[in-house]
Amino acid sequence: MTKLPDSTRKRDVTDKLEYAEAQRNELSNALFGSYETGDLPRFVSMMAEGILGNARECFDYLAHDLIDGYLLPVASAKFTQSYKNGKEKTYFPFYEGQLTQARWPWHQFKTVDKAVFDHLASFIYAMDQHQVVGCTLFSARDFRVIQEMVNEKKHSKVLQYNAVADAAVFHKGPMGSIVLDKATASIPGLKVGEEFGGGKPKSVPEFRFAMNGRSVLDLCLFAVAATRTVMDWWYETHFQPTGQRINPATTMIENGISVEHPMWFYEDRRNV
Repeated sequence: MTKLPDSTRKRDVTDKLEYAEAQRNELSNALFGSYETGDLPRFVSMMAEGILGNARECFDYLAHDLIDGYLLPVASAKFTQSYKNGKEKTYFPFYEGQLTQARWPWHQFKTVDKAVFDHLASFIYAMDQHQVVGCTLFSARDFRVIQEMVNEKKHSKVLQYNAVADAAVFHKGPMGSIVLDKATASIPGLKVGEEFGGGKPKSVPEFRFAMNGRSVLDLCLFAVAATRTVMDWWYETHFQPTGQRINPATTMIENGISVEHPMWFYEDRRNV
């Protein structure tokens, strides 16, 4: 069996995700605090930019690790020199054309390492088909949403947000706080708010990105949690293990046996 390459950027990916999670907690606290005081929080766009940007950059770190570990050892001298001079398109592929067009390096993986190529293709397929990250409700397509938002922010203020009045419900109680959009909060029989010990729910604004109407809190949660899952999958599958997981696998008991479920797959939940 061919020895898996070492990664030089896994630690950087871990640090970026840990920092993004710290930013996300700070943002959540700011938004939840505003529900109690009624004062709109400051710096929401800047904090969201940091969260989405750091999560997005993890994919390009992975892209360079894949090229360094798999492609450079067998690449032509011309490609190697061009890559080292920063002249190659090395962004992580989010679209099928990036796997098939010769101007991108990713088409070379079809002959260099078919397993890596197939896993890149399955990631793109999951986004195209609106599949979810295994054992979660995270839509893979949102990776592309974030990618487009981060790229577009260079040209316009797409990370601006709107506070949509009376669009969410806030519960606070002894067990903590929770905010639900009104559609979710109105589901018959839902008792999430009650379980948090909250009294009468409070109608509050929902913070949504102006560009696409997506919830700021939800998309930032996705950026950190879903990226952590996918990065762990790639680094544990295609690189030498370091003993430090990006996202430690969930352990479950099945038939009295402890089993790890790392959630390294995509699934169709549209008809579930």
